[in-house]
Amino acid sequence: MTNWTNKKFSDLTPEELYAILRLRSEVFVVEQNCVFLDMDNKDQLSHHLMGWQEDRLVAYARIVPPGISYAEFSIGRIVSSPAVRKQGIGRVLVSKGIELALRGPIDKANDLGTTKSGRCNIALRPCCWRWCCRRWCSL
Repeated sequence: MTNWTNKKFSDLTPEELYAILRLRSEVFVVEQNCVFLDMDNKDQLSHHLMGWQEDRLVAYARIVPPGISYAEFSIGRIVSSPAVRKQGIGRVLVSKGIELALRGPIDKANDLGTTKSGRCNIALRPCCWRWCCRRWCSL
């Protein structure tokens, strides 16, 4: 069973932050050989969606508010542990990320939600690809 949590950066414990950076490094740097600066100063401004199985982080996505990476919200650093692949956790992770961003304000510091027009306003960017949210939802 996967337990899902969402926290802004300042609410992350040192253990959670370490687990996030470790999983991102394990997959993006070691497995995928993506050479890029992972710590890009956007984490501090973002929300962090985490999927835990017992005490192990197995899925993660970063929800970045509009105006930081793109004009719209973005969901990036989407990653699942190799130990849980082929079990559908990636689909759940992306669905929960979209749901979180569309749900509305989480706190006053990070206003996550939809545009006033009611249209989906999220860009999904796992590693090197970008999809418009309109492919994922009917808004």
